[in-house]
Amino acid sequence: MKTLGSRTDLFFSQLTGIVTEHADYTAIHTPSNPTFYWGNCLIFNCAPRLEDTDNWLKAFKAEHGGAKHVAIGWDEDAPGDTSGFLAAAPGLEFGVSSVLTATALHAPRYPNADAELRPLYSDADWAARLELTTAVKDYGAEYLSRENINRRRQVQSGRGAWFGAFLEGRLVSSMGVFNTGGGLGRFQTVDTHPDYERRGLCSTLLHHAGQYALEHLDVTELVIVADPAYHAQRIYESVGFKLSQNQYQLELPSLPSPVILEA
Repeated sequence: MKTLGSRTDLFFSQLTGIVTEHADYTAIHTPSNPTFYWGNCLIFNCAPRLEDTDNWLKAFKAEHGGAKHVAIGWDEDAPGDTSGFLAAAPGLEFGVSSVLTATALHAPRYPNADAELRPLYSDADWAARLELTTAVKDYGAEYLSRENINRRRQVQSGRGAWFGAFLEGRLVSSMGVFNTGGGLGRFQTVDTHPDYERRGLCSTLLHHAGQYALEHLDVTELVIVADPAYHAQRIYESVGFKLSQNQYQLELPSLPSPVILEA
């Protein structure tokens, strides 16, 4: 894939899901976590045009007919024309993410000197991560449990590590970083417990994990994706990340019954 966001996303889909390439799109399925939107999605080769509306929605229905969501992205740094989609599928949301990169990181201005920074290893560590993500994200117990299992499997591939910041033995911040090929190191799922925010934990752990990746994972460029409307992007920029590309998508959040696309 051409764009950094899509290219590095695909690495994780290949580790824990099924990736099938078609003429004009790539289909991603994650049977182990069917409610994971972006693990059960389509990524088209180019940005959408108005005339693509029917074909793209039909393709999603063909690939993910039983899904209770819609997740469509494209491998081009361009918003395209999504007006047809928004009209055809009420509730469909257009989104944009910032893709930030860095070839070197600097320490945060206000590092946290009290936390123990280390990779997650044991069953207890991964149980603590599940407890942390449950406190941070309101995605439902079943989804988060399956997501945690898949993250551990990704670490067991030998291509990366999951780091945690511990205060008095409690995991309060975590994130993963992986060699996704081509010299690219991609961060995943940056979480900090809401009771421990504004203590420099995220920036300190980000710098620590990034340095590890550059020194031990055989990567030369780090990639992280952020919501431009959320404060996390400023944290990433504070240790040296800079905006490189944008990533665009269409998403219809989960509904009580499977989505019926009239297209």
